Amino acid sequence: MPRASLLLFLGLALLPPAAVAQSREQRLDRRMAVDQDVSIRIHNMAGSVRIEAWDRDTLAITGTIADAATNRFFIGGSRRAAKMGIEGPLELDQAPAHLFIRVPARAKVWVKSATANIVMSGLEGGIDAFSTSGNIRFEGEPDQLNVETMDGNIDVTAGGTWVRAKTASGIITIRGPGEDVGATTVSGSINMLSSGMRRARIELMRRHGMKPAGS
Repeated sequence: MPRASLLLFLGLALLPPAAVAQSREQRLDRRMAVDQDVSIRIHNMAGSVRIEAWDRDTLAITGTIADAATNRFFIGGSRRAAKMGIEGPLELDQAPAHLFIRVPARAKVWVKSATANIVMSGLEGGIDAFSTSGNIRFEGEPDQLNVETMDGNIDVTAGGTWVRAKTASGIITIRGPGEDVGATTVSGSINMLSSGMRRARIELMRRHGMKPAGS
């Protein structure tokens, strides 16, 4: 073994486990110029995703990747459309990554996770968010909002024109004077906490089919 490699190996072996783990963590700080109504796709299977609107024509991404040795952050696209996320050896084995993303308020956002929690605020464009077991929270006035999670909870405060929320076993809570609001669950519960909705539809899906609980 070359002398330099041997010294590096011995140095890592003498580090405490916490220091070795920290050495594999990658900190992110990226920027990308985009249009105010850019379309954005975000993938992060584990960890967390926080998306906030701001008044700049720039995407700004900060955060951390727990294991940069086997996982990497990617970003690409143009001013009109951008894609970003975390890539690992296998999608379901991705190391946790915690992303904080600032986007133009009018951006159209599509975000997907498996266990990562998704938090969004201030967005005004079209929003689609999907998770397997993570929680999803949204606050803003979007053109349209579609959020789905299997086992997580959904908490929405929205004054948008079109809102849809769907879970299998999670709890759905919706606030705000949405014009057309729909909520669907299989075995969870639905809380509609606003009397200002112009149209609302609640659906409880049971083993033998769908039973409307109210409209």
